[in-house]
Amino acid sequence: MEDFDTYSETKWSKDDAISFTGSQALIPASTTWLTLYRDIAFSSGIIIKVDARVDNIASAFHAAHFSTGWPNADEKRFGVQSDGAGQWRIQYRTATDWVNPQNLIPCEPNQWYTIVLAKEANGICTAIIWKTSDPSVINRYSFDMGTSLNNAAYRIWNNAN
Repeated sequence: MEDFDTYSETKWSKDDAISFTGSQALIPASTTWLTLYRDIAFSSGIIIKVDARVDNIASAFHAAHFSTGWPNADEKRFGVQSDGAGQWRIQYRTATDWVNPQNLIPCEPNQWYTIVLAKEANGICTAIIWKTSDPSVINRYSFDMGTSLNNAAYRIWNNAN
């Protein structure tokens, strides 16, 4: 398993306003959209685990996504987003439309959440999220993205306002 302390910053691409800290946390320092990503081809499958905390639930936060890259007009995406209205939800894009098919669990300010994203070799993507302090608050969602994410990156977007 890799983390930000042992995994070289040079292997990640990020906006300048994001800093790595010794506590393995990312601290955004901006009031605009910020991006952190690592390009990885994972056609054979991949699992990512992220711990996320939202201080301001009125701001959208793309906590964990597999993405072929925004702002490409044909971007494909699957992941978990806080919606800016107090919910964690699924978001995906397979063509030109953003799809938000399901709210997962409530998003409360200053609480930690654990998110697991998995992409299987056959294209099935699964997101699982739970409240870290109360694992009984949990939900999951799976969707077949086909081969559209075979050359995707793992991305975090944050609208830090």
